[in-house]
Amino acid sequence: MEYHNCTDIGIVTDFPSLPVVKLLLFCRASINAIDCHHCTPLHELAANRYKHFDYHGEALEYCSDEELNDVEIIFKLFVDAGAHLDAVAGELTPEDCAEHEKLKRLFRMHPIQLSLKCICARMIQNRELNYTDCISKHLQSFIQLH
Repeated sequence: MEYHNCTDIGIVTDFPSLPVVKLLLFCRASINAIDCHHCTPLHELAANRYKHFDYHGEALEYCSDEELNDVEIIFKLFVDAGAHLDAVAGELTPEDCAEHEKLKRLFRMHPIQLSLKCICARMIQNRELNYTDCISKHLQSFIQLH
């Protein structure tokens, strides 16, 4: 949620948080999980405006260089963990959501390389084929990702 991004949540941490991401990846959290808007963690990372907000939702300042360096590390962790750069949410890939120049540069350094699985999933989505009764739940979520 936009108003929670880079917001102080008390004694725990700010988000996005490198230690939390490392913990979740260590616990095998799904790097390609989708939320109710079909956004993946990479979509959320890219769409973040990297501003600090007060409790009334007013922007105070942009995140520091150190915090932006953590964002770069998080991006690389996501890519190394197998995040799909081609995942689609509302017809937008994570790269399409990137607003901060540092993230745009990271996406340019990691161009999308579609696998045959991804191309097939995208074709099924684009042609609106009914697949729910034909394949496993795992494959259904993979198709929904694209």
